[in-house]
Amino acid sequence: MAASWERTAKPKSPRKTSKSEDKQEASSSNRGLDVEQRVCHSRTYRDQGDIPEAPHDWNSFGIGRVARLFRTNREGAIRLSLRKLHTRWWHASEHTMKRFLERVGVSQRVLDIIPGIVQTCRVCREWAKPGPSNSSNVEIADTFNLQVECDLIFIHKFIIFHMIDRCTRWHAAMVIPNKQEETLMKAIDTLWVATHGPPKELITDGESGIALSNLTK
Repeated sequence: MAASWERTAKPKSPRKTSKSEDKQEASSSNRGLDVEQRVCHSRTYRDQGDIPEAPHDWNSFGIGRVARLFRTNREGAIRLSLRKLHTRWWHASEHTMKRFLERVGVSQRVLDIIPGIVQTCRVCREWAKPGPSNSSNVEIADTFNLQVECDLIFIHKFIIFHMIDRCTRWHAAMVIPNKQEETLMKAIDTLWVATHGPPKELITDGESGIALSNLTK
C-alpha cells in the first residue's frame, strides 16, 4: 500500500524590525523635496609624477625615474619634477640644468620649461644680484650765456649756422658758405662772442669743425 505524503509549507513569521529602522523607512518614503542643495565631497589628487613624496629621504632620488617622466606628456608632473631638481641641485642656474639634462637625453620641449622654473624660484629671487640703481640727472641752466647750443641747418643749397641760449631761449643765425673750422669759428665770434661774450659751455652735436678746434677746447 503506497503511502501519500503531503508537504505543507509552514507560514513564515514576520521579521522583527527595530524602531530605528522603522523611522528610517518612514523618513525616506515621506522625505519629499530637498530643502538644501546636496553637496558631493570628492577627493582630489595632485599629479605627483612617478616620484614618491619623501622629502626627508634624499637618498631615494633617482635621475632615471625623472628622465622617464620627462618622456611623457604630463606637463604638471614635469614642472614639479624640474622644480624639485632645481632645489636638489642647490638652486642650479638655467645653464647648469640645461647642460646636465641635455646629456641625459631630455627633449627640447622640457628644456624650454627650465627658464620659467628658475626665474620663478623664490629663494633665487631673494639672493639674486641687484641691478644698477636708476638715477636721474637733470641740469637746468638758470643764467644767460651759461649754456649755449649751436647746430647746422641745411635748407636746399644753403647752410645756416644757428645758436641758442638754454636759459632765455635767445637765438641767432646766419648763412655760412661751408663747414670748415675757420668758417665756423668766425660765425661763433660774429653771432655770439662779439655781442654777449664767450659762453661758459658750448654744446654741439659733434660737428668736427667745432669739436676738434683748438679754440673750443
